[in-house]
Amino acid sequence: MAEVLYWISTFVLILTLLVLLGYQLILLVDLEFDYINPYDSTSRVNYVILPEFLIMAIFCFLNLIAGHWFIFLIALPCLYYNVSIIMRPSNTSETYFDIEYQSPYLTRKLISGTSKDSTTPM
Repeated sequence: MAEVLYWISTFVLILTLLVLLGYQLILLVDLEFDYINPYDSTSRVNYVILPEFLIMAIFCFLNLIAGHWFIFLIALPCLYYNVSIIMRPSNTSETYFDIEYQSPYLTRKLISGTSKDSTTPM
């Protein structure tokens, strides 16, 4: 029963992450094509950043507790990257310069989250 609960909670966490990443990608595309102004875009992205980081931390902790070491080791670099982003001070105009980088990066994160191997049981 614990294994079923683990896989259901993992599925919900991954699905939530995919929705948040898709939302951020849509906001960056809207910003790139000038459908939304930069202030609204950054305020909306900043609203979902912390929940994304917390969900990723819960996902890593859940894999660590459940003993799924391979999935934990795969997710750990992403968690490290998220923590390093929080700890690094950034300039508010960074969005203007990084939009060419952020859009493909979020697309890669979205594709890697939907790949077949990321949700198969070990």
